[in-house]
Amino acid sequence: FSGCKKLTKIYFDGTLEQWMDIDWKGSFSRGYDLYIQNVLLSNLIVPFSVTEIKPSCFYFCRSLVSVHFHDKVLIIGRNSFNKSCLKGHLVIPEGVGTIEYNAFFCTDISTVSLPSTLDDLEYGVFGCCDELKEINVSSKNEKYKSSSGILYDNTGVLKAVAPCASSEPLQIPDFIREIEPNTFCYDAVPPGGIVLS
Repeated sequence: FSGCKKLTKIYFDGTLEQWMDIDWKGSFSRGYDLYIQNVLLSNLIVPFSVTEIKPSCFYFCRSLVSVHFHDKVLIIGRNSFNKSCLKGHLVIPEGVGTIEYNAFFCTDISTVSLPSTLDDLEYGVFGCCDELKEINVSSKNEKYKSSSGILYDNTGVLKAVAPCASSEPLQIPDFIREIEPNTFCYDAVPPGGIVLS
């Protein structure tokens, strides 16, 4: 459906599980409302039979405002919620090991909680999340940490920032040696600016 600029609604007669099993090779060009068996999908409760959120599964789904994962989900695929209308608190449960690139890119989430099991967080996962105020990582996670609105790994790679964590300038610690792509794209910077050591 790439290039279908007038596509605003999708009606899918199958089940939610069937929709989530589609192997999307591309993505939609504009936002759409998704109806599963004539019911508008706004609050997604991931079915227990689903252990992987397929790439681009809810890309640009503007009707989707919340998602609840169960603890059997292992992978959240690339672009899976990119440009959807997710907002509020996002909880990634224990069990999730991989979140692929741009999974929650350009959403309106305000806080994020990440589990101890997360081992592979690709670039741009929380890029352009202009409403993001807080990123929390389980204290038991051995690879990722968060502090003062930044998310980084144990090798000194900056993975994400929470632009609304403070009105003060965001101080990038001197142990950060690399900033991943899509971290500050579309001017998603803190209102006080950024200070590089």
